[in-house]
Amino acid sequence: MTSNSDDVAGDAHVNARVRFHSAFGTVGDAVLVAESGEVLEVLGPLAASVARVGALLTDLPSGVVSDDLVAGMSAVMTAGAAAVSVHLLVAGASAVTMRVFGVLSEDGTSLYLVGVLSPDIAANELDRLRRNDRVYELWFERAPTGVCLVATDGTFLRANPACCRLVGRSESELRTLTFQDITHPDDVLLDVSSLEDVLAGRADRYEMDKRYIRPDGSIVWVHLTVALLLDEAEQPLHFISMLEDITDRRNAQERLTATLERLTATLELWRTMFEFTPLATAELDLNGVIIRANAAAGRLMGCDPDELVGLGAVELGVTGTTTQTSRNLARLASGEMASSVTERRFTDRAGRERWLLAHTAAVAGPAGVVDRLVIQVVDVTEGRVLRERLQRSVDELSVAYREKAALMTALSHDLRTPLATIRILAELLVSGDPTATDSSAPDLARRLLAESARTEGVLGDLVSSERASAGSITPRRVQISLNTLVRRVVDIEADERSSHDIVLRLADDEHTMWADPALVERMVANLISNAIRHTRAGTTIWVIVDAEVASGNGSTRIVVEDDGAGVPDNLKEAIFEPYVRGAPADRPGSGIGLFLVRRFAEFHGGTVDCTDRVGGGARFQVTLPLR
Repeated sequence: MTSNSDDVAGDAHVNARVRFHSAFGTVGDAVLVAESGEVLEVLGPLAASVARVGALLTDLPSGVVSDDLVAGMSAVMTAGAAAVSVHLLVAGASAVTMRVFGVLSEDGTSLYLVGVLSPDIAANELDRLRRNDRVYELWFERAPTGVCLVATDGTFLRANPACCRLVGRSESELRTLTFQDITHPDDVLLDVSSLEDVLAGRADRYEMDKRYIRPDGSIVWVHLTVALLLDEAEQPLHFISMLEDITDRRNAQERLTATLERLTATLELWRTMFEFTPLATAELDLNGVIIRANAAAGRLMGCDPDELVGLGAVELGVTGTTTQTSRNLARLASGEMASSVTERRFTDRAGRERWLLAHTAAVAGPAGVVDRLVIQVVDVTEGRVLRERLQRSVDELSVAYREKAALMTALSHDLRTPLATIRILAELLVSGDPTATDSSAPDLARRLLAESARTEGVLGDLVSSERASAGSITPRRVQISLNTLVRRVVDIEADERSSHDIVLRLADDEHTMWADPALVERMVANLISNAIRHTRAGTTIWVIVDAEVASGNGSTRIVVEDDGAGVPDNLKEAIFEPYVRGAPADRPGSGIGLFLVRRFAEFHGGTVDCTDRVGGGARFQVTLPLR
């Protein structure tokens, strides 16, 4: 029975086992060893005699010994050697050569050892075989690997069937050639140099991986082991060469190397893009925790990117959308969706609130299962602000359009009535109508003047509104009698507006002040007109001048009250804005009269406000400084 930890460890080697069987399943005897030295897979009876799955490769079975196994494994695992050959002696004096090389895992994080085994022919055995022709011939003909005898000048002397199949030539054809003739040009120099070392006594044998060229031009890779056979006088007789076909293994290794190179290039490209892209980028684990952040992310958040590692993307300054963000991350981690784009509000380390467009994508590992998330963030605060400004401008234009339409409607109403009256009165004066006697002509002329003044007042309010909005009106202050000025305005309005009873209450003394008389007259006239317009006929309007010094601050008050329906609380401030009308749309009025009252009061340094009148109705009070 295996533990859960054993199952997890086994799962970690699944891809390595698949690749091992794919590359070496048809080669013959081979073993797959983990970086820890544990044997993971064994292929073939020869391999099974020297290695056991689950044990360490160095824990050789009883009867198997090796003097260089540990050193060879160390050379590949720690010294970075491409490949080494180690030698084992199996019970019964059978020698085995194991070619050991390293293979990286697909993700480039783990190293595995692969050992390919073949029977070995030791030098002393070769001498024995030479003396025992029958045994020698039996071994030569039936050896599963290629064996050939080569003269000291490189000429082939003999070749067994396995060797002939390997190089694609018959034995008779090989006897007409040298090994140099069928060796790949790139491998000839090393092969000849090694052979010369053996002839010179500097080595007793040599091994190398080399390529042979077959007649059809195809290439076969072999692991070549060459030993020199001596005669009884210890003189060179000929070479015996053993050829192990490693084409599949070599191709697999080249494919692995190419894959590793592509992976390395891809990783380097990703690393470069990750580090130097101007987009704030971070890698997240499946729980949404940052495991790596680039410099742009640090700049965006106002800190060193390393400070972001370990923080949750959900809590990273996000305000408001925590639940939705967590839900999206969970769906990405589960593979339910591949990516998501959201616009969220962030607060950086400096406390600045920003709008960010976040693109989060799921990244799948080698097994096709999502193993991490990548998020890229773009600061869209400026664009967001511009959009909001644009929306406000559109809203303001919409309001302005509606106000303009309302103004044109009001002006049309306010101007049409006096103009119609002027036209009728003028027609009476010029028609010679006997009803227009000499005694009534002055009255008609007076009414013409009044209607003309009314028309002029409407147009004057419109012009004054534009000038007031632009701030281009400057009061021309002179010393005036406020009682006299207010009485004159009330007399004019009472004479023209006979539908209402206007009651005037002046200050006890003839109080004087410094003000622009034209602007003050317009304020009083507009307040009286506003009261008449918004109350029914027969309503009383009170105009009061309070000459007392208010609270010792050197000001005086002009109050206009009515006993009408009053002003709703929600309009008491709004009615002083341009084009805001408290009356129903069918009543006259442009909506700029009270706006001008406030602006004219402010030009003098004063104020105006609207309250409820005691006893019912509206009360408008203008407070002006005396100087």
